[in-house]
Amino acid sequence: MSTTSPVAASASSPSVASDKRAMRYFGGRATVVEVGILAIYPLAIFLGFLVQLCGGDSPSYFSNKRNLINVYIIKRGWLWVTLLVGLHAYTIHQRNSPLSQRALRNLLVRYALATAWWIFFTQWFFGLPIMDKVFVLTGGGCAVDAQTPALNTMSSAKCRTIGGSWVGGYDPSGHTFLITHSSLFLWNELLPYIQRHYLHKSQQTEHGSVVDEMLVNGQHEQPPSIFKSVVFKAAALLIFIFWWMLLMTGVYFHSILEKLSGLGWGYIEILAVFFASHELGPEIEQWLSVVPV
Repeated sequence: MSTTSPVAASASSPSVASDKRAMRYFGGRATVVEVGILAIYPLAIFLGFLVQLCGGDSPSYFSNKRNLINVYIIKRGWLWVTLLVGLHAYTIHQRNSPLSQRALRNLLVRYALATAWWIFFTQWFFGLPIMDKVFVLTGGGCAVDAQTPALNTMSSAKCRTIGGSWVGGYDPSGHTFLITHSSLFLWNELLPYIQRHYLHKSQQTEHGSVVDEMLVNGQHEQPPSIFKSVVFKAAALLIFIFWWMLLMTGVYFHSILEKLSGLGWGYIEILAVFFASHELGPEIEQWLSVVPV
């Protein structure tokens, strides 16, 4: 006769095993939820394009690049992500267990990789950042005045500071990249906690009396509710703002091809880290997987 409790037995069932696989953001076959999350960002661009075609791009608060949301949230998007990661890291550190140490280590590794990709695309990549290299390689540059030829050795940020105009090339949307990259990073951090929450709820429903007894006896630790977390609420709000502003970018700024290009660049790091790393085996995955604690 097996001595495994119903709760432990349920953890080895096929349905729960599939739940555990779903906790990995591109581990194996993507779940319906994961595919849906990946789809909402091209959907925002497509909806914005439709609004534009239907003449809905008349001037509004969001058509002004100096609107407060754009200036203080979108343009500083990775700063807000960094603050959330710091708060989340502190919360994990407070758990003070071997599992939390691994969770913290993995969080910092994932954040470092995501930050490196943000730097490479928007700030610096052995000279000009990737987005500026694309612009320059397609014939663009910084035009300071009508008499001076466009400079192709200056970044877009430097060009703006001297009052120049970024002209002549193909400009992958940095806004679209930042919104997509930041949003997918946050989704990846949240999904395993949401998954764990509902997995625990299903265990309580199926084996309620056993779980209650284990909680009383200290044999089973009830995980904190993710939905009560300040980090979760702030991240969810930021994700919503990001999506809305991507929709506004779809309506008012850049060509459709430039937005799709920015979108594609925004997917690269997430796909590379959380899908390819799983395919490389458990040695890599153990450093990158999200460990909900």
